[in-house]
Amino acid sequence: MASLKFLQLSDLHLDSSLATGGLGLSSEQIRVRQGEIRGILPRACNLARERNVDLVLLPGDLFDDEAVRTDTVNFAVSALGGLAPVPVLIAPGNHDFYSLGSPYNDQLLEARRQEPWPGNVHIFRSAAWQIWSPPGGTPVAVTGMAHAAGAAIGERLIAGDIPAGDAHFRILIFHGSRDNTDLPRKKMRTLPFSDENLAARGFDYAAIGHYHESTIIEGPDGRILGAYAGVPAGRGLDETGQKSVLIGEIEKAEPHAPARVNLERVPLDQRRIHVIDVPCTGLTHQAAILKRADEHLALREVKAEDMVVLRFSGRAAPGIDLRIPDGFLADRFFHAVVDTSNLRPAYDLQRYRREELRTTEARFAREMLRRMEDADDPARRRLIENALYYGLDALIQKEVVPRYEE
Repeated sequence: MASLKFLQLSDLHLDSSLATGGLGLSSEQIRVRQGEIRGILPRACNLARERNVDLVLLPGDLFDDEAVRTDTVNFAVSALGGLAPVPVLIAPGNHDFYSLGSPYNDQLLEARRQEPWPGNVHIFRSAAWQIWSPPGGTPVAVTGMAHAAGAAIGERLIAGDIPAGDAHFRILIFHGSRDNTDLPRKKMRTLPFSDENLAARGFDYAAIGHYHESTIIEGPDGRILGAYAGVPAGRGLDETGQKSVLIGEIEKAEPHAPARVNLERVPLDQRRIHVIDVPCTGLTHQAAILKRADEHLALREVKAEDMVVLRFSGRAAPGIDLRIPDGFLADRFFHAVVDTSNLRPAYDLQRYRREELRTTEARFAREMLRRMEDADDPARRRLIENALYYGLDALIQKEVVPRYEE
């Protein structure tokens, strides 16, 4: 029984600004976190050495965009070159697509007096499928393609014929979108494919990048067809929990026999992002709200080095102070965020619909409720609802505190 071991990681997004993930990190925390994410790459290389892998598969978005810093490119070149003679296969994604201005362009690196990509790193630079095989030794063929400037990336290229080679092991590597999967917010649908498409191509394994959740794709017979490793380090509210890289092993008795694939998730990031919902309906004072938050934190395995987002929700008693004290939890975790945009005072809105109520607050509430009902756009309805609560705060609580915006 022949076997092939590999390490798969993708979507590291080196030099990501970390400004759009909803965490609200300080400039110093961003600097620290960027360094930690960068440190994942040499840690992955060390893991590849320790596990004695035959290949490293990197299906896209190693860099966040073309504007990646020179220092970061040099760092990646050095780290991956240090794995020699272990081959590293890179299939550029939609963020780090191949172009004349790409850090994957050796001519550009030469013009900038930078070191070229080392011989053990093979980068798929064409928008058409190509086969790579090692010059000797491991009997494997890797078919891949790049996202490249000007190339159509919305076509179902996995549904057509793909060259696979005739090696003992045949691997597919690409950056694409799986059908029947909810597209993450602001995520581009690129190289779409179905599980049936993947199974029909006949590869032993597909290393796929683009989606940030680690996902194993199985065929109807339960055999592993491929996987997303997901992001190795969380960067925002949509990347919560433990993140990892994949260590895989493919076993085959004969070149055309079915392959058996085993996958192991290996975490390399010291921090996790936790989003914890804290329901507050019925609570009658601020201390009760803070106690409820502590109770929900105690139910989760949250460590001091983690990042925490508390999302308060529900209808608390009107008249109490819904503001969370400044610095709440700041001394307990690397970073803590409190979201009170879905925490509302329990105003009796139905009562205000009674026409016999002629107070200013009742007339105001009736008008705003009417406008909410007439609004077709959910965003506009939410805006009117926020205005309703701010108005009632001003009329009843005699105080307006910004808190209802997400």
